[in-house]
Amino acid sequence: MTKMVIKNVRISSIALWMAVFMAVFVLVTSVVFTVIFLGFSMTSAAPSVGFTGVEAARRGFMQFLIIIMFAYSLVGFLGGALCGFIYNAYAVKSVAGIEFDVES
Repeated sequence: MTKMVIKNVRISSIALWMAVFMAVFVLVTSVVFTVIFLGFSMTSAAPSVGFTGVEAARRGFMQFLIIIMFAYSLVGFLGGALCGFIYNAYAVKSVAGIEFDVES
């Protein structure tokens, strides 16, 4: 087996991968948010502004889902870019690079 060390990573590929991962994460967790918001809207604690509870929850949730998906994707992109930059700048020189065992 041969050991390989990653000395440099492409920042754009890590940032894009993290943005996609975070968008998928939001879509998966939106099921939990839907259950919570619909349950909350059917209680008396939800403010009523002329809509029924379920209708108000649907309107608010769709807006929330769209905004939070873009926000998570943006944060994932920036976080991935930052991690790639830090890895390229410091990890190989000061700590250690990521090692892989490769068979030929």
